[in-house]
Amino acid sequence: MNAAWKFICAVEAAGAKPGGARIQRKLIGDMIARLMLSSNGERPGILECSAKLELPFDVTTTTLPIRFRIGDWALVGAVERMVRDKILTIFPVRLREEDGLVTDGVLGMFKDRPVVGITASREIDTLFIRIGGFRDSAITSDHVAQSAAYSVKEQEGKAKTGKETRPKDEDARRERSRKLRETATERQRDKEKREYGDIPAPLAAINIRPTVLKTGNSNLAMTVLNEIPTTKSTSGQYKHEGIVQRLKVALSVQMLLTSHGLRVLLGSAAGAESELAAMPIGLGDIPSRLVTGREHLASLTAFSTEDELAQWAMHKYAAVRSGGQGHNANDWLTDAIRAETEPVRILFRAYQRAQLVLTARRKASGMNAKAADRKLEAAYNDASTHLSVNEACQVAIFADINPAELWMQYGAFFGRTFELARFVGRIVMGVDAELRRDLLETANQLLAAQPEGTDLSDLQINLREILSKVISPAKFEFALSIARIANGMIRVARATREVTVEEYDGRRYAIVEGLEGSLAVVAMPPDVP
Repeated sequence: MNAAWKFICAVEAAGAKPGGARIQRKLIGDMIARLMLSSNGERPGILECSAKLELPFDVTTTTLPIRFRIGDWALVGAVERMVRDKILTIFPVRLREEDGLVTDGVLGMFKDRPVVGITASREIDTLFIRIGGFRDSAITSDHVAQSAAYSVKEQEGKAKTGKETRPKDEDARRERSRKLRETATERQRDKEKREYGDIPAPLAAINIRPTVLKTGNSNLAMTVLNEIPTTKSTSGQYKHEGIVQRLKVALSVQMLLTSHGLRVLLGSAAGAESELAAMPIGLGDIPSRLVTGREHLASLTAFSTEDELAQWAMHKYAAVRSGGQGHNANDWLTDAIRAETEPVRILFRAYQRAQLVLTARRKASGMNAKAADRKLEAAYNDASTHLSVNEACQVAIFADINPAELWMQYGAFFGRTFELARFVGRIVMGVDAELRRDLLETANQLLAAQPEGTDLSDLQINLREILSKVISPAKFEFALSIARIANGMIRVARATREVTVEEYDGRRYAIVEGLEGSLAVVAMPPDVP
């Protein structure tokens, strides 16, 4: 077993002893202090650093990499205060990531909501600290873990009462215990109200759907966390203004691309504009949207000018033009027009959903809690702007956003796959693309995906097919293997689509093709851009 796994096993073992939760809370406090020290005032979503770990029980002192994943930076300070005031409830837990990795550890709960977790796996010698943002994972537990949690709480309660004299009469003892609990609960509630106020929940609310985890152990149940619309107390947690603007720009650029494709297919600019205007989605002022598309064409695609785009569209359909003879040619033209216009339809629906959510959040800020919940839920579940998971994945590709922010029901299972789709989309559009270290395993699973009849497998196979049209699967798989060895990230260059691997210290390696399709790694000089 690696050191990280031994460390977590020792942490779990400590929790089974009287007062063990106190040690676990102290560990969480130390981790958060380490995070705040290492962040240097910045607020990244993922932060990795090394730390020397020591605990007051039998664990060999060791230095390990710690990877923090912060879903809500506003929660960090609140968790620190919870640890200091000993109000964080600790449970043993297993977190199942979307990539299938199951990690053991401890989970800190506040008001029955997960706020912080410390986990490790047998395969990776790294500690994982998550603060908020549990939407991309599933929490698993079995009866033994739950029993251990309740045992810890009971033992802690006994440790606090000590040798205090108790009434011998059972009814009197129970009544006295009930009064003590009520008094303690009221004091705790008053203290929390004074000191913390309304702490924003990392999950606004969760729907729990029990399923059997595929481990061969039928007693192990998995609870999938589905995020539903956030409440008024968390109205400032997500900033949707940026999403609306990004979708507006992406839609405008896509309309410009589609317009030039339709010009070639239909033979004239008037025909292209007529086809766009006939789309049943209320596009509004088409000329103004095309102007916006021209302004952002160079930043979102590999085309520097609209003339380059026009030449590319001509080349794209050089083999087959509109006006062909025969039934098959007409069928091809119909399919080509549908393929050109479909991205515009999907992005416009995403743009509508983002506008609805933004408007609902603004209105909810002036409502009471129940009315705000209803307003937000209606926006997040609007039927007219619903997209399937495959359509949502196309939003990730064409707009470079994670659609789980607008269709939260997809976040638990497809959040990381959507992030991978953004990477693939940037390659397809011809702009700089970067595959982060935490997505390397997800990308590896995409290459190995088999048709299993699930939404996830279909999504992975479709993404692999799209990627294979711009980068050969063998070259990408080779780059993945180098990135894992070097603990680096994969970069794909703008327009040229040259693949490089960059190490943590900045060293870079180019993946080049040799004779007869062979692949090699070439170290790049530091002055090469």
